[in-house]
Amino acid sequence: MKNTPRFSKKKYGALLLKVLPLKIRTPQEYERLVAEVEKLMEKEETQLTPEEDRLLDLLADLITAYDTEHYPLEQRMTPHQMLHYLMQHGAHKHKDIWPLFGSKSVASEVINGHRAISKTHARQLGQFFKIDPGVFI
Repeated sequence: MKNTPRFSKKKYGALLLKVLPLKIRTPQEYERLVAEVEKLMEKEETQLTPEEDRLLDLLADLITAYDTEHYPLEQRMTPHQMLHYLMQHGAHKHKDIWPLFGSKSVASEVINGHRAISKTHARQLGQFFKIDPGVFI
């Protein structure tokens, strides 16, 4: 059986004190929390502590709420639409991004919208396209 680290309220509390996540009300607060997400996403998904993973979920929710309030859905692209847009405008073929997903089948499922883009894949796509990985979440 896999030995899964236990969630620690004390460690999570320390992370919350460090990051101070709040409902986002200004573009500066938005940028600050996006920077915190980027720091967390620099780690491999499997290397995040349970506390970091929960914080990442919380920050993603806060960022999504701000985006939803300030950028109506019809003005935003879904993560899959963004991937297609970047591939099309960068003249990238499916084979160009297969290595990011580890296999052709996983890449195909993601590209065709049959599989969500994981945090690890979002980070890798962000590095590949040289953009904020948050657009893929």
